[in-house]
Amino acid sequence: MARRTKGIGHWRRVIAEYEASGKTQSAFVAERGIPTTTFGKWWRLLRSAPRGPGGRPIQPLRLVEVEVVPEAAPAVTVFELGLPGGCPLKFETGADPDYVVELAVAFARRAGC
Repeated sequence: MARRTKGIGHWRRVIAEYEASGKTQSAFVAERGIPTTTFGKWWRLLRSAPRGPGGRPIQPLRLVEVEVVPEAAPAVTVFELGLPGGCPLKFETGADPDYVVELAVAFARRAGC
């Protein structure tokens, strides 16, 4: 017959019952028929686990799968300024207006306008 292993949930309950009982470890395990070494191993393991609010053990972190969806690139609006001589200047919306004026004046002077 295969030996059945009890999980961590079982041992959390047993340790909580022991702590609430007020009994010594020896008395508690003898009453329940639990091997002292088995109980001691679980008690040390669960007592050394980090604790959260109310003294509850903090559950280990789990990795979860996520899907990363890229954001659509914002639409860029371009406006064009026609200069004498047919040379267009193109700017993105939001360009500094003072910069656009300076550039247009400089090109116009070069073109002899």
